[in-house]
Amino acid sequence: MAATKEAIGIVLDVGPSMNQAPPGEETPLQTAIAAITMILQRKMFAESKDEVCLVLFGTQNTDNPLANGDCYENIVVARTLGIADFDLLQMVQNDITTSNVSADFVDALIVALDQVINGMQGKRGFAHKRLILFSDLGGEFGDDQIEKIIAGIRNTQTELNIIGPDFDDDGDDGDAGGASVAVVNGQRKEKTPQQKVGEKMVKHILEEVNGECYSFNEALPALSYFQARQVRPTAWKCNLEIGPNLKIPICGYIKVKDFKLKQSWKKVYAKDPQADVGLLRTSHMNDEEETEVEKEDIVEGYRYGNTLVPMSSDDKESMKYKSSKCFKVLGFTKSDNIKRHHYMGDGVSMVVADKGDDAAGVALSSLINALYETNMVAIVRRVYMANSAPKLGFLSPKIKGSYECLMYTELPFMEDIRQFTFGSLPVKETENQTNKKYSPSAEQLRAIDDLITSMDLTAEDEDGEKNELLKPNLLFNPHFQRLYQCLQHRVLNPDDPLPELSPLVANYLKPPQEVITKCQDNVEKVKTLFKLEVNTKKKEEQTGENMFKQNDEVEPGPVSKRAKLDDSLEGGIADLTKAKVTEVGSVTPVEDFRTLIASKDEDLFEKACDQMSKRAEEIVLDSFGAHFYGKAMDCLKALRQECIKVQWWNLGSSHGLSEGTETGVYKGTVVGFGVQSWIV
Repeated sequence: MAATKEAIGIVLDVGPSMNQAPPGEETPLQTAIAAITMILQRKMFAESKDEVCLVLFGTQNTDNPLANGDCYENIVVARTLGIADFDLLQMVQNDITTSNVSADFVDALIVALDQVINGMQGKRGFAHKRLILFSDLGGEFGDDQIEKIIAGIRNTQTELNIIGPDFDDDGDDGDAGGASVAVVNGQRKEKTPQQKVGEKMVKHILEEVNGECYSFNEALPALSYFQARQVRPTAWKCNLEIGPNLKIPICGYIKVKDFKLKQSWKKVYAKDPQADVGLLRTSHMNDEEETEVEKEDIVEGYRYGNTLVPMSSDDKESMKYKSSKCFKVLGFTKSDNIKRHHYMGDGVSMVVADKGDDAAGVALSSLINALYETNMVAIVRRVYMANSAPKLGFLSPKIKGSYECLMYTELPFMEDIRQFTFGSLPVKETENQTNKKYSPSAEQLRAIDDLITSMDLTAEDEDGEKNELLKPNLLFNPHFQRLYQCLQHRVLNPDDPLPELSPLVANYLKPPQEVITKCQDNVEKVKTLFKLEVNTKKKEEQTGENMFKQNDEVEPGPVSKRAKLDDSLEGGIADLTKAKVTEVGSVTPVEDFRTLIASKDEDLFEKACDQMSKRAEEIVLDSFGAHFYGKAMDCLKALRQECIKVQWWNLGSSHGLSEGTETGVYKGTVVGFGVQSWIV
C-alpha cells in the first residue's frame, strides 16, 4: 500500500502575550484554539489516518522527554502522536489555559520534531511530516538552537508552517525587522520590540527550510471548511473495442462523482463508547404468538396480479443476466444529438490509454482528434465487471494543452425516458388569446434577458481573460459543513441546543460580490416592470353550501323546509366519482352512513342506523387506548342528528320520555344517545 499518511506536530504558545486583547475581542490564544479545533475537525470528519501530536510551551510546569536541567523548560507534551479523536478535541477546547511564564518557541519546535520522529517509529504508511507553530512571537527566545532546528527540519524533510500575526515584508531589514503593526482578528496594534525580533528570526528559519507563514486572518477562513476524504484514484482497465478487430487498451478514472458521506460513526452506544454495537435481525409470522421464522425457511415472493410467486436465491441466480467485462463502441453520432437532459449516472469518467503502451496512446489520440474535428461522439456499451448490468453511454473528446482524453457519461435506455408534453407558455400574444393579458411585453422579456446575462458566474481578470467565480474544485458542500459542526457541538456539549450556522459557512452561501454589484441595476429594473401587489383575501361569497350549511343543533319538531333543502343538496358531482356504498364501513363511517340514508328509503334508514351503532361499538372496542374515541363520537353525533331530523316528534309518553331527553324513537324503537351506552 502506498504511503499517504501525514504526521503533524502542533506547537501552541500559551504564554502571557497570547492572552492580551482589547475588551470584547478574542485573544490570540482563543483564535489559535479555534484554528487547531478546525484542523482536528478536518481530520476526524474526513476519517483521515493522519496522526497528530500537541506540544504546549509557556506552561507553568515542564513535561517533555528532552527536559534536562535548564534546557527545554516550561514545555509540555499534551498529546503524543496519534489519530485525532474527540478526546483530543475536547482537551483543546476545555483544558488549555494561559500562564504568566514565557518559553522559547525554538525549543518547543525541537521538542515537537522529536515527538513526530519518535512517534513514527515502527509505524508504516507515512509520506509527509509537518510542524505547525501557533504564536504571536511575544515571548523571549534564544538563538543558540537556531541552526539545530534548521538542520533537523532539513534532514527529516519536515514542512514548517507558522500561524501568527501579519508578517509584512515591507519592513526595513536593517532594524528589528518586519512591520510595526500587527493585525489579529481585524484589530491593529503596535508590535512590541520582542515581536519584531521574533518575526525576523522566524523569517530566517522559513527561508532556510522553505517554509510558509500565515496570519490568523488568512488561516481561519481556509480552515473553516472540512475537506472530503481524499481517495486515491484507481484505474478501471479494459479494452476499447471498435469493430471485431480493433482493440485499444485503456484506463478509466473517475473525474466527478457524487460524494456519499461515509458514516462509520452511525452506530454507537452512548453509555459505553468502547462497546461494539451489533445488529440482530429476526423474522416473525403475523400471528398471535408472533412465531419466529428462521432465515433458511424464508423465500422472497413477488406479486403478479393476485398471485404470489415465490422466488428463491437459486431461481434468481439462474435468471440473472450473464455478461462479461467489456467497453464496446456501438456506433457514432453527432454531438448535437446527445441532449443535456439525457445525461445519467452519478459521475463522469476519464478514459486514457493504458500507461506505458505507446501504440494504444497513438490509437486513442487518433480517435480523440477525429471525434473532435468531426464534432462526433461514440456510443458505447459498458460492463464494469463480470455479471454486472450493462450500461449505455457516450464518449466525448476533451483536448487540453497538457492532456487529451475521452469523457464517459452514462445514457438512458429507451425504457428510462418518459415523454411528457406540456403546453407552451403564452410568450407571444398570437399563441394563446385566452391568456393574452398574461403575455409579457417586449420590455419585460428584455429585462429578464439582461438580468440572466448579468448573473453570469465569470469575471475578467487584468489580462482580459474570463475566469470562473465559483470553481467546482474549490467548492465545499455546506450540508456536510453544517452536519460536522452540529456533530462536534453535540459531542462536546450534549445538553445544549444546536449552534447557529457558522458565519463563515453562511457567507460562503452568499452570491459573489462581483455578481451582486453587476446585476443590481437589472434587479431594480425587473422590480419596476413586474410589480407585485398584495392579494387581499376576498370576502366569502354567498354560495349554496354556505347558505344551506347544516346546523348541528336541530330544534325538535316536524321536519322544516330548511331540512328538506339540506337533504336535496346532499351528494352532488363529487359523489359521481365514488364507488357505490352498500354498508357503513370502518374507514369513513359517517360519510357512508349519510350516503345510505340519502335514498329516503325507510327500511334502508333503519338498516343504516343499526350498522352505524354496531360500527361505533366496534370502533370503541378496537381502539388502542382512547385513540379512536373521537371517531366513535363523530359516529354517534351523526346518528343522533339524522334520527332527530327524520322523526323526533314520535316521542311518546308511553315510553316515559320527555321532550328534553337525549333519547329518540324511530318506528317504535327506542334510540338512546348516552355517553357510555346506546341502543338502536
